[in-house]
Amino acid sequence: RLMELLPGEGSDPISCSLRPVTLGDAQPFEALSYVWGNPHGTRSIFCFDHGSNSNTKSTTLLVTANCWHALRRLRLEDKTRILWIDAICINQYQEDRVEKSQQIPLMGNIYRRANCVLVYLG
Repeated sequence: RLMELLPGEGSDPISCSLRPVTLGDAQPFEALSYVWGNPHGTRSIFCFDHGSNSNTKSTTLLVTANCWHALRRLRLEDKTRILWIDAICINQYQEDRVEKSQQIPLMGNIYRRANCVLVYLG
């Protein structure tokens, strides 16, 4: 998956959509590396269903405060930004951990394929 970080400014809620892609067919994207921080201090972002014809169907995702702050700093005011962020693009809530066990070994390739790797230290 790639995350499409939707435009916004200031105190607008952080919104995104997730697009399923294969690594070989992925459009240009930036990868984010950051310190996860305290897993108990979460913030909400809105994730719209990419498959729907309108942006009305959304899910709330909980992310760490560090991830939320990074998204707020990286969000553009006038256009969508395509990102890969492990905590969002890899399903963290799956009970059987199948997706994580498949995706984590690909992380090196994902970072190599990124047009740019962004580092957020907080």
